[in-house]
Amino acid sequence: MWELPAGKLEPGEDPFESARRELSEECGLSADNYIDLGVVYPTVGYDSEKIYLWAATGLHKGGQHLDAGEFLDVVRMPFEEALQKVLSGEIKDSKTQIGLMKYALLRGKA
Repeated sequence: MWELPAGKLEPGEDPFESARRELSEECGLSADNYIDLGVVYPTVGYDSEKIYLWAATGLHKGGQHLDAGEFLDVVRMPFEEALQKVLSGEIKDSKTQIGLMKYALLRGKA
């Protein structure tokens, strides 16, 4: 399953700090810049889940710090390839699709 870095907010945690933490923990990366892509409610009418979307640029490699029992493979790919995977249906995760497409619109790529 292709998916952007994601996780749950810790009690009292700011969404921006959560985005920074998850990027570091899951991908072993830090970023110079973060762009707020807004909020989505993936299942309105069913539950109250709220997802904050961020784009990170100016990435720097660090060390991955996965939670106990967490496993994943980090794959780096050109942005255009990720967009193509959304359009072809290879990327099925809705928050990943929305995040990539919103960032594409901001970049003038969609």
